[in-house]
Amino acid sequence: MDAASATLRPASLADATEITRLADELGYPVPAQHMTLRLERLLGDPDHQVIVAEGRDGLVGWAHVEHRRSVESPERAELMGLVVDPSMRRAGLGGRLVAAVERWAVARGIDSIAVRSNAARVMSHPFYEKAGYSRAKTQHFYVKPLPAGSGRAAPGNRPGVMTATDDQFLKAFESQAIPLEHWNHRAHLRLAVLYLQRFGYEKALRKMRSGIRAYNAAAGVEDSATSGYHETLTQAWLRVVWAILQEYGPPPTAEVFLDEHPELVEKMALRLFYSRERMMSPEARAGFVEPDLAPLPKPTKAGSAPGRRHR
Repeated sequence: MDAASATLRPASLADATEITRLADELGYPVPAQHMTLRLERLLGDPDHQVIVAEGRDGLVGWAHVEHRRSVESPERAELMGLVVDPSMRRAGLGGRLVAAVERWAVARGIDSIAVRSNAARVMSHPFYEKAGYSRAKTQHFYVKPLPAGSGRAAPGNRPGVMTATDDQFLKAFESQAIPLEHWNHRAHLRLAVLYLQRFGYEKALRKMRSGIRAYNAAAGVEDSATSGYHETLTQAWLRVVWAILQEYGPPPTAEVFLDEHPELVEKMALRLFYSRERMMSPEARAGFVEPDLAPLPKPTKAGSAPGRRHR
């Protein structure tokens, strides 16, 4: 199938499962039931438009655009999300989706559109520049956790992944207080860096395994043959992160480490070791399976971690 044959149309609630699958490709795993709630709100809001690209066997891409208004700047459209299935990348589908959201903006009388692209997503920057977007500024993104009273934070007001310190992030994860929409690939990597630095490989693996399962249970994410905790993904990413920590030494913070190694945040690293079919198999989810393309780095024996220990 080529990009030109995909049908572009407005999203519907029935697309929640497929949109969820594609969001996971971008590094933002979300349970389908949560995506349904989000879509229900967005599809009923005239200032938002979600457009999907439909192929023969399901969705192959989506884009989300918002009509933004603020006190300090003129109104504009903002491309909030753009995802294309890996099988359709570099085939023109992303360009078609961008053109579709731009037409939506023009029809509303909006004369500019913006997109925020994470500095770590280096592979996406040339795409937007080729589509006519120019870099306007580089920003720092600040987030502050807000108090939610005593006990566990309320679902709509929990501290997110971008907490002020690594200690705050660990505390939020271990108390299952990170919002599910913020529990993404980068958050998994940040947790891996911190556990590896503080405990070494073997204990970090045990803590990752038990912690993610506890988080899933608290968030209502079912651990099954097709969803939830994935043993091979967990071990493979831990091995890759461990090897880089051993090579470069301990960073000042986990966020600095991830900024210095954007190839990890892009989620492409494991494709050097595993085919998609092997990694997505039920056997790989249930237990660790060796890669079929290239051997993973071998973890050193348990001992001193590559960073300072915390008692």
